[in-house]
Amino acid sequence: MAKLSDEQLRALLFLACHPNGCTEALLMAHGFPTEMLEELLTRGLAKSSPEEMKIARRRRKVICFQITDAGRKAAADN
Repeated sequence: MAKLSDEQLRALLFLACHPNGCTEALLMAHGFPTEMLEELLTRGLAKSSPEEMKIARRRRKVICFQITDAGRKAAADN
């Protein structure tokens, strides 16, 4: 597997600290670009799932990201 960039490693470590996952909005607020997140998904290092959350008393559909076992292994190997 190709070596992770510093930004990819930072994203995986961030996801590892959030076992229930993080919304795409939260990841973007921490400076992780959508393109990089898509690459983590393509490489199988993270997974995404649509979820509903209550935001400002309304139900909203959001995308939630989680680290995969392969992502944990890749982060540990770097």
